[in-house]
Amino acid sequence: MIPERGKVNAYAIQGEVNELVFIAPQDSIAQMDEKGVVRISFKDSRCLITIKINARDAVEREPTMEQLQKQVQDQYPGSEIPQPMVCYSGIGSGYYFDVERATAYQSKLTTRTAFITVQGAQVELSLAAASPKFAAEQIIFRGFLGSLQMEKRVALEQR
Repeated sequence: MIPERGKVNAYAIQGEVNELVFIAPQDSIAQMDEKGVVRISFKDSRCLITIKINARDAVEREPTMEQLQKQVQDQYPGSEIPQPMVCYSGIGSGYYFDVERATAYQSKLTTRTAFITVQGAQVELSLAAASPKFAAEQIIFRGFLGSLQMEKRVALEQR
């Protein structure tokens, strides 16, 4: 319960040692797929937020901006990848890229992909929304990023 917001849905993604805890935005539904990617969708389909955690041993040191740019280019081939901007969250800072692309329906979709390296893991977070509505949805994403916390994992029997 948050006084100014009322009842909220908090989630934890458990790793071997730590867990990533976040508060889902209001009117959203969070689900994890078989690959471990969390998708946060909204009842009115206004945007989609995803969370993907790359394993501890996959990230030996913090990736360079060039490596992150290539990673985004691989995800969105044929798209122009802009210079990264600094991203802030409750678990630390990193970089984000905004990529706009055309959909099969001839509309434009903008995706902000953020990368934050924390405690040996790379957390990849993204927001996707129709380009004309993207600016309004950034407010939701900023609030979501601020809610992120990395905590030491506690076994269920200890809770």
